[in-house]
Amino acid sequence: MTSAFQVEPALLHRASPTIGASGTTCPWRSLNNLAGLYRTQGRYAEAESLYQRALVILEKALGLEHPHVAQALENYAMKMDQH
Repeated sequence: MTSAFQVEPALLHRASPTIGASGTTCPWRSLNNLAGLYRTQGRYAEAESLYQRALVILEKALGLEHPHVAQALENYAMKMDQH
């Protein structure tokens, strides 16, 4: 059994410091977007799980001190506080 916070190595490999650059694969962004959809549908538990998975990918790819990680944490907190 795997934890909801474990990241598949293939997903982490595709995440890189150029996350979000044109033409790159962004698994964290896909998870984040799906989480946003779930949140607007009132599916808060599912949204929270996806937001957390996206954050794990970002943290492992960029490090805890990276500004993108800090922004993602702030966005996650604000979004989950709105329900």
